[in-house]
Amino acid sequence: MTLALWCTWAAGTTTATVSVPRWALLVVAGVVGVAVGSFANVVIYRAPRHLSVVHPPSFCPACSTPIRPLDNIPLLSWLVLRGRCRACGEPISGRYPLVEAGTGIAFVLVALASGPHWSVFGLCALTGTLGVSCAIEVDHQMPPRAVSEIGVALGLAGLAASAGVEHHWTRFVGAAAGAFLGAVVTPAARRWAHLVGRLGDERWWIFVPAGAVLGWSGPIGAAVGTGMLCLAVLALPGQRPASASTSNGARKRARTGAAGAATAAAVAAAVALVVAVAAGSPLG
Repeated sequence: MTLALWCTWAAGTTTATVSVPRWALLVVAGVVGVAVGSFANVVIYRAPRHLSVVHPPSFCPACSTPIRPLDNIPLLSWLVLRGRCRACGEPISGRYPLVEAGTGIAFVLVALASGPHWSVFGLCALTGTLGVSCAIEVDHQMPPRAVSEIGVALGLAGLAASAGVEHHWTRFVGAAAGAFLGAVVTPAARRWAHLVGRLGDERWWIFVPAGAVLGWSGPIGAAVGTGMLCLAVLALPGQRPASASTSNGARKRARTGAAGAATAAAVAAAVALVVAVAAGSPLG
């Protein structure tokens, strides 16, 4: 039924057997987003620690007890358990429901902006990639390059499929060009960051999915978003590596920050989409 709803909306029509109002379709987008947010939490915790995101199944970070399926329902389980592990009673970070709810809201907003088009899938993939990298950075960890690469691959594949179905390639070309420019700019940004006393690390690869979103948003959105991204990057505080005598915890905090390239890229991409919609540019 869910697939039928999405297909009906993407085609912009209703069938003889399925006729669903827009609000119901947005509910589906939100539910899918919350489910994706649950997986995003796995990526946020495991990817920067170089752990597999598929094995082992979800477990409590405090006691390593596997989480039962009924205790792993997005949003609901955290509320039922009152934010504590059933096995050891240790608190479960409020970040988990926040990421799930935030992803659901983001998917609904993307669906509203893109309208009844297949491109919603690719845009949601890119949006999720930016959100995951931003959350990893806020969690004082390093957003891995692989997160950006996989997210861009999924996003561009979805946008290419939608362009092929709807025979409208302009925006896909813009997204692909934006991703390419992001890949070209990233090495230079890393070098610049190193020269001015910041960290020239993998976090700068977030420019690739951000570039794809900026390119998709069209000329006006891309111009405003790029300008904001440049200003935000210039305003980022310097982050020099800690000395060898510094404790591990302090060294981690010195190498990462609650606001950085990933946060700037996510905000700039969101602004680009909002400006494009406000300017009357359809995102489908």
